[in-house]
Amino acid sequence: MSDKKLISVLQATSKQSIGVIRSLLKSGKYSVRALSLRGSESSEAKILLKEFNNSKDLEFVKGDAKNTDDLKKVFKGAYGAFIISPNIDLEEVNFEEEEWKYSKIQGDLAAEAGIKHLIFSGMDKFDKSREELRKEFPHLFFVNRDQVREYYESLPIQYVSTVALGYFYTNFIEYYRPQVLEDGTFVFGLPETPSDFPLPYVDCLSAPGPMVVEIFDHPDQNQHKIIPLTTEYLSGNQIAQQFTEITGIPAVYQSIPKDFFLQIFGDKKLTALKVIAMYEHSTKNSYYSKDNKDIYLSNSKNPNQPTWKQFLSKYQWKGQEYAEIKNQLVQ
Repeated sequence: MSDKKLISVLQATSKQSIGVIRSLLKSGKYSVRALSLRGSESSEAKILLKEFNNSKDLEFVKGDAKNTDDLKKVFKGAYGAFIISPNIDLEEVNFEEEEWKYSKIQGDLAAEAGIKHLIFSGMDKFDKSREELRKEFPHLFFVNRDQVREYYESLPIQYVSTVALGYFYTNFIEYYRPQVLEDGTFVFGLPETPSDFPLPYVDCLSAPGPMVVEIFDHPDQNQHKIIPLTTEYLSGNQIAQQFTEITGIPAVYQSIPKDFFLQIFGDKKLTALKVIAMYEHSTKNSYYSKDNKDIYLSNSKNPNQPTWKQFLSKYQWKGQEYAEIKNQLVQ
């Protein structure tokens, strides 16, 4: 590795982390040690290694972000760390307990390794207490992330910052692909979300990276800050209309009733209930805290982050399955 500031990146082949690695290396100020289950053997790692000509500034470590020894290895000697919530199956009955347990381990080991600046990809503060949210939405799976952020800020780490991403454009490719009617019309849909209700969206592939570099570059300005990463607010109707504008394919939006959404997910009932709760929370309360005045801060710092229409134009997505377009998204 070089003498540049070393940043540890967890879950390195996730969509967020790939963009973060790219931006860190392109800045010329940082080197990266990236932890992933397959190390340098994954298709994502191979793409990045080829892109940066097997640079000494990029090292892939094979390991699990829930494994203590692997975490110690990736954090050793690093200046900073980019941490995403541990990958826990939404079907896990004790999801919150498991996520808290492994998130705590990640933070503790980062502090123990002497990490100076930790950036957590988490959530904004909630406008209600965690107890109120759990009572209102028993299956809301990310309530703990507010507690995780507070815990990280309490650790003996010099700087702790949080980025809070909006809903991913890629969700419509990976999780909620539109249904196709006999006449070729695409039907976009989200659970329990009215057609005219705007939600915050972002390209998780390209937006986080430049902001993470900005935060590492200016630690004092971002100490204990929650930085929203969102490009625009769009309603379901706008998602469908803009898809038609770019692709020429007729599209409409329909809110998906809870009972039907449960049927779609089949035996993945817990997953469906948690996704429903997430959208119910966003429509009945607010995705970002009403006190957060920096919703479009990432736009001002990175004016090139793509809108939904630009995302569609860039990746030429016209309804293909995620597996068909995955490598194109990563490149």
